[in-house]
Amino acid sequence: MTKSRGAKGTKGRRSGPIGDEADRLAVQETFLNGFIETATITGGCTAANISRNSHYDWLKNYPDYREAFHAAEEILADVLEVEARRRAVDGVEEPVGWYQGEPGGTVTKYSDGLLRFLLEGRRASVFKNRHELTGAGGGPLLITQIERVIVDPDAEEESDAALTG
Repeated sequence: MTKSRGAKGTKGRRSGPIGDEADRLAVQETFLNGFIETATITGGCTAANISRNSHYDWLKNYPDYREAFHAAEEILADVLEVEARRRAVDGVEEPVGWYQGEPGGTVTKYSDGLLRFLLEGRRASVFKNRHELTGAGGGPLLITQIERVIVDPDAEEESDAALTG
């Protein structure tokens, strides 16, 4: 495996070929684990000591890697959903009542916003914001559309004349 100096921000990171297939697969696995752990492409690249270009090249050229990356995205989504649920339902302990630099106790804080997102995702038919548009007196909404294309701003009067007949 060779290390090369690539574009800005990639100093010391691999950006070219990684070696044999076993090496590439090992580096890809390290990237995917780092991606799941940090929830960012940058975190995965740092863990695997590669440039972002390597990741995007793999997505483009290796269908098995592309499939593995999409699976990692699903795992990450599950991890984030579990954390969102924990914060929304179980809450997070926060220190309160500070005296001389020490907390006097804790209070459990819950996230109503995260709970709302979870409910909207799982029960959209019940919890998703819906808007209904109706016409006058609750009747059907009539939509008319007039489209005018002006190619030459100086010819606007000609365009208006053509529309009005």
